[in-house]
Amino acid sequence: MPTRPIERTISKRATHDSEFRAALVAEALKCLCENDVATAKSILRTYVMTAIGFEELGRRMGERPESLIRMMSDKGNPSLSKLAALLSAIKTHDGVNIEVRGTL
Repeated sequence: MPTRPIERTISKRATHDSEFRAALVAEALKCLCENDVATAKSILRTYVMTAIGFEELGRRMGERPESLIRMMSDKGNPSLSKLAALLSAIKTHDGVNIEVRGTL
């Protein structure tokens, strides 16, 4: 039985499942807290491509889509303000409730 790339499986599920998209955002934030920026950007890029698209994200953030694509690329280095704006757009788009809890 042939297999398909994991990225395609994730993208297909994210396209149709808002709870899965919320889990992607949570995982991306967890990666950021663990200083795994590359994985966080990859997960957020998947979210953007499947849920909102870079054109709409750019409109909501007041940025050119090309700049956002570069920012979320492997070599991109998003500023904290751009990352905050991206998370705000995601929150607005999907109604994702972002909560932060500290535990010992």
